[in-house]
Order: sequence, then C-alpha cells, then structure tokens
Amino acid sequence: DKYFTFLIEKGRIKRNPCAKLIIKGRLKELPQALLKKEELERLFDEFRQEDFADARDKLIIGLMVYQGLTSREVMQIKKEDIHLDKGLVTIRGTYKSNRRTLRLEAKQVIGLHQYLANTGYEDSGNSVFFHYGKGKYINNMFASIKRKLQKDFAFFIS
Repeated sequence: DKYFTFLIEKGRIKRNPCAKLIIKGRLKELPQALLKKEELERLFDEFRQEDFADARDKLIIGLMVYQGLTSREVMQIKKEDIHLDKGLVTIRGTYKSNRRTLRLEAKQVIGLHQYLANTGYEDSGNSVFFHYGKGKYINNMFASIKRKLQKDFAFFIS
C-alpha cells in the first residue's frame, strides 16, 4: 500500500489499484518470543530424567529442538525410520510436507540406542514413542512435557 502511495506522490500513477482490494481469510500471526538456540539446547541438555517416561520425553524434545519436528512427525516415527548406525532419522511425508532424512546429534544417537534397547520394543509397525493409546493420551503426554519445561525452565513460556 505504501508503494502505491509513493507512486501517486511521484505522479507515476493516478490511483491505488489495491485501494478496494479485500483479502478474505484469517491473517496468520507470526510466533512471538522465540527461544534462542542456546535456550533450546538447554531444554534438551538439562531436562531432568527421573524415570523411563522422562527419558522418552527428552528424546522427543531433542527431535523437536535439533531436527525441528512437529508433534505429529514425532508420533509417526517407527523403528525402521531410525538408522542409528548412520546417525539418521527418516521423517515420513504428510499432505503438508515431503519425506526427508535428517542427521541426528551424537547425544541423540546414544539416547535412542538406550531407549530402544530398554523398551523391549517389538517392531509391530507402531510408533517408537507411543506404544498404546491415541489422540487424548498423546495430547496429554505433550501437555505433560510442556508443563515440565515450564516448571524447570523460567525462560520457557510457550
């Protein structure tokens, strides 16, 4: 809009061609108060592990911090998607994103190796992190992770 106002002032055009333009739909808001890289790494490095669920939660946080995964992408990871020998994880494509293979940090490889070895995970085509439950259970689990982060890290507001 300012560009057309500038052109009118300079005499290049007589009227603003966008003056009566109405854009339908909802404007998307940009995220506010994003965490710095160092703060994100602290979430992973300093996450307290008191039990097996905490170890799983730390791995999930790592996938979100280092690979930028969404909760939906984390839920879809199966054992065959994790390539510990190569330090890679394959993310399945969705209707919004393409399939991609991402490099894991060394500390993630170690954690994933221990997690898979200690779960007695049987490859039944299920998610690596969610052995049972759907929908409500998974949402509760992510809400629990969020509460832990808010409690332990003052800078994590969400």
